Amino acid sequence: MKRALTLLCAVMLVLLPLAGAHAASSPKNGYILPEELKKIPAKASAVALPEGLPEPARVTEFSVSDTGRLTLKLDREVPKLVVTEINFVDAVENTIFSRKNTDSADAHRTGNEDSIFNVYIYWGGDTGLTQEYNTWNGPLEFARASLSDDADGANAEYTFREDGTLISETRTVEDTKDRFVRTVTFGEDGKTESCMVSWRQAGFGGYVLDAGFSPDGKLTGLECRTDDTAFTLRSEALDADDRAKLILRENCYDPISYDEVITEKYRSISKAAMSYATMTDLPPVEEADTKKAKGARIWVLSFGDFFDYEEYVFIAKDPLFILKDKKAVPNSKAKDLNGEPIDFSAMPEVETPVFEAPRF
Repeated sequence: MKRALTLLCAVMLVLLPLAGAHAASSPKNGYILPEELKKIPAKASAVALPEGLPEPARVTEFSVSDTGRLTLKLDREVPKLVVTEINFVDAVENTIFSRKNTDSADAHRTGNEDSIFNVYIYWGGDTGLTQEYNTWNGPLEFARASLSDDADGANAEYTFREDGTLISETRTVEDTKDRFVRTVTFGEDGKTESCMVSWRQAGFGGYVLDAGFSPDGKLTGLECRTDDTAFTLRSEALDADDRAKLILRENCYDPISYDEVITEKYRSISKAAMSYATMTDLPPVEEADTKKAKGARIWVLSFGDFFDYEEYVFIAKDPLFILKDKKAVPNSKAKDLNGEPIDFSAMPEVETPVFEAPRF
C-alpha cells in the first residue's frame, strides 16, 4: 500500500505535463542559460551555502507501543519539533505533537497500526534548515534535510544527507511567463554527479525542455514538448540504487513491456537491472557480465503521450543522444550492451530546439 502510493505520486508527476492541450513553441529569448548559472561546480565544497548552518540533530530513540504511545528522543534540544500522523483510513495527515525548544516528543497515535509518522525538525522558521524522518518503510528513517535561500537573484534550495553533506543544489530564475531551473547533484565523496537544466512556461501546460548531463557532458536525460514534439529520454545507471531504477520503470508508459525487454534481450544482466524485483527466475550475474556492463545505463525512449505512444528500452554504455549545433540528435554510433546498433530509423523523428548546455 505504502509503495503503491509512493509510485503513483512519481508517475503523476511525469504525466501531469502531458495534460496541456496546447504547448507554446519556445520561451521569448530562446533556451538560454542565465549567465551566473552556466558553470557547474566540480564539487560540493564549491557551493556557497548560507553561513551559520547548525549541525544536524540525530534521532537516538523512537518507539510506538501496542497502546499507541509514541516516544521520540533527540541527541540535543532543537528550536522546534513536530510529529505528524498519516492515517490512510481517513486519508489525512494530523499533527499529534508540536513543541519549541525541546529534545523529545511524547504523543499518542489517533489512527490504526497502518499509520505512518513524519518527524520534522525546524531550525529557524520557513526559510531555515528542516530535517525530515518518516516510517514509510516501517522503522523511522531519515528522509531528507532541506534549506531555502536567495542567492545572486535566484531562489536556491539545498538538500542534505543525515550527516549534513550536500546532496543537491537547485537554483530557480523565473518571471510571470517563464521559469528556468538548474539542479546539480553531488555524491557522498563530494564530487558532482549530474546536472539537470529545465526551461518551462510558468503555470500549467506550455513548452517543456529538460536536459540532464553527466559530469563528462554527456546527455543522460531529455524531455521536449512543443507544438510539434512530444519526446522523453530517461536513464539510470545500471548500478544505481533500487529506488532510482524502480522509479525509472514505474514512469514508463508500459512497465510490463519494460520488464520483457530487459529479461529477454538483456537476460545475463537482468538481475542487476531489476535488483528491486522479487522475481525468482532471473539468472545470477556472472563476474564477466559485471565487467562487461560497467558504466552501462538503462535507457527509456518515449514518443507521444500516455494515450498514443511508442516506447523503446535499451541497456547501453553509449549515450543515445548527443549535442550537435546545440541540438540533441540521435547518436548514430550508439550500440547496446549486446553490441547491436541502435536503430533510430524505426522510431519517430525528433528535432529539439536549439538550447545551451552547462559547462562542467
